[in-house]
Amino acid sequence: MNLNTMQFTEKYFPEIGEVSIIVDNYAYWLNQKHGKSIIVAPVHNDYLDNKPFSVVRSKAKNLKDVLKKQKCDIIHFHSPLGNGEVAVKLASDWKIPVVTTFYPQYYYGIKERLRNRYMKKYIQLFNNVDCLFTTTPMMIDILQYYGYQKEIRLIKGGSDLAYDDKNRTKDKDYIDHLHNINVDANILLYVGTLSWDRNLRLLLEALANLIDFRQNFKMIFIGEGPARNEMVKFVNENQLSKYVVFVGEVTDRLQLMKYYAQANLLVYPLPYDSTALAIREAASFNCPSLALKDVTSIIKDNYNGYLSENNSLSYAQRIISSLNERNKERVGFTANETLAISYEKLVDELSGHYFEIIKASK
Repeated sequence: MNLNTMQFTEKYFPEIGEVSIIVDNYAYWLNQKHGKSIIVAPVHNDYLDNKPFSVVRSKAKNLKDVLKKQKCDIIHFHSPLGNGEVAVKLASDWKIPVVTTFYPQYYYGIKERLRNRYMKKYIQLFNNVDCLFTTTPMMIDILQYYGYQKEIRLIKGGSDLAYDDKNRTKDKDYIDHLHNINVDANILLYVGTLSWDRNLRLLLEALANLIDFRQNFKMIFIGEGPARNEMVKFVNENQLSKYVVFVGEVTDRLQLMKYYAQANLLVYPLPYDSTALAIREAASFNCPSLALKDVTSIIKDNYNGYLSENNSLSYAQRIISSLNERNKERVGFTANETLAISYEKLVDELSGHYFEIIKASK
């Protein structure tokens, strides 16, 4: 049975981010194996979509007219507001089910003083969907606390990065030369938004501790965000400049793979989520991650990654111990086996959810 789907998103290429990559992979594999899939995204001038599936770019107020001739069995929207409201209205008009995914960053990205107001608005919308997906059990508790009353299903994340290990030596030489990295230095990598709510002050303080412990390392930050200027100031004031590189946004996925392939450890001290895309992508390259204890996580300590207490000294000490443990290669291989799940496999599971929801709605 063919499955015709629409994936509504407020974030899509050329904007790089977790949601963009997830939606792109959903549409690609649904289109390859399960039927016709369409991405519905905001207009982006001067960007040409070149995909093996349809991408509809339109302003929200025009979407209903633009999409009225499309055949669809289920709608999935990935943004709490914006075209999500249009998706719910279209599904109601077409008498088909509609589902959504609520990502942790949508909750933690709201300033704390505004959370009640925004969450009430989100829940009002979500109570009109047939099913809600989320990525961590913690988010289930939060959604129910704010009044969500319908079904919630946990859904896994994946990685679409495939690397030819034959290029590793050549790519190491390239990255070492590009950033003046000592051949013996351990490479620590962070990939994501540069914002203080991601616990990056703890990470910077941990780097300063590594200097005190006479560690040989290079810290590479990939990403942009509102905290960048203050982070650079901290680095300069604490004599970290020769140890830290701010690369900025990397939109070329081939270039990003070169960084992942050279990293010894992905440092990811988020205080609220350890299921992020960067952790799964790093695992594709046998690179384990260091996250925090007491955070809902896909990481098991010393098995497929490492966990630390939520303070800079402990984090620095755990960086050192993880880089020097005898079983670090096995941890990297296990990270690959358990975390770097292909989107093809995940979308097979997702299509099963879709069919169940469609059947239940009839």
